Amino acid sequence: MKKLLSVCIALALALCSWAFAASLLEKSKDFYYNDAADVLEYEAKAEIYFNNKNLEKATGSQIVVTTVKSTGSLTRDIYADRLFNSWGVGDKKKDNGFLLLMVIARNPDDGDYWVSQGSGTNAIIDPGEIGDYLDIYLEPDFAKGRYSDGAREIFRVLFEHVRDYYGLNLAYLNYAAIEESGLLGSEDSGFTAERGAKKESKSGTSLIWIAIIAIVIIVIVSRSRRKRQSETVISPTTVVTPPVTPIVVAPQPPRPRTFRTGYYHAPGQIFSRTPSRPSSSGFGGFLNSLGRSMSSASRSSSSGYSSHSSSSRSYSSPSRSSSSRPSSFGGGSGGGGRTSGGGAGRRK
Repeated sequence: MKKLLSVCIALALALCSWAFAASLLEKSKDFYYNDAADVLEYEAKAEIYFNNKNLEKATGSQIVVTTVKSTGSLTRDIYADRLFNSWGVGDKKKDNGFLLLMVIARNPDDGDYWVSQGSGTNAIIDPGEIGDYLDIYLEPDFAKGRYSDGAREIFRVLFEHVRDYYGLNLAYLNYAAIEESGLLGSEDSGFTAERGAKKESKSGTSLIWIAIIAIVIIVIVSRSRRKRQSETVISPTTVVTPPVTPIVVAPQPPRPRTFRTGYYHAPGQIFSRTPSRPSSSGFGGFLNSLGRSMSSASRSSSSGYSSHSSSSRSYSSPSRSSSSRPSSFGGGSGGGGRTSGGGAGRRK
């Protein structure tokens, strides 16, 4: 199911991108103009239509004017060339047609235009000259948002170039002359434009609707799939675990405790000899002195040694001083291909 959903999404995206990229404008019933941006006045449409009709009858050439609000993902020149080839502008053998594309933006400074021409028109007018004429006759009105006036001016210039190239004695009909001729109300003229008519329908609408329908279907399928998943009852499963044999650890005999007593190594004793000095203080000192003399005499008489005074031996042990230890230490941290060239766009 996931693969099918992914395929549907990819297909819908492809259809959307194809629809918007390839949504070329359809040619209108009058063919010589298509005002999809709804900026051309009725008078301009009449002049473009009737003068084109006379020019095509005499030379086979056509000068088509079209307006759009966007060219989608295509640049203005590529979009104009595709319209030229798709509509078959100009005579099929002479390839002597022109197509003026006007891209209308909300801000006139962001708009643009382009002229695509057939290979048979290079002798009529050079593409470089078309760029100059666009600057002179279209740009002033286009920059001010007077798109209808600009379209009429540049159309008239191209018409006169084609007429003069073929050496025709063909007058350019302005709206007043067309109105006087009575052609506007004649059904035989083929002119279908009406005052205040809505803009022409765009092509590619069916493709866009196909893409939208595909997306809606994908959304419905995705929602129904989630609903089925939520309604699915999952039966509880009993997990059987094998019995676990306990591990018996034999008791260990108690370990005998070892008592250790602290000890330290005392420094060596230092002996010192100091002569005994009789105490000469008072009567007690006299008696002590007399007693020691008598005992010495008795020892010397009994042992055969001569008596002598011996010094008493004494020693003293230096006191042990405990050295202090630190309580803590620190550690470290880390047209069908028929166009041969095109006129320049806006020089902003």
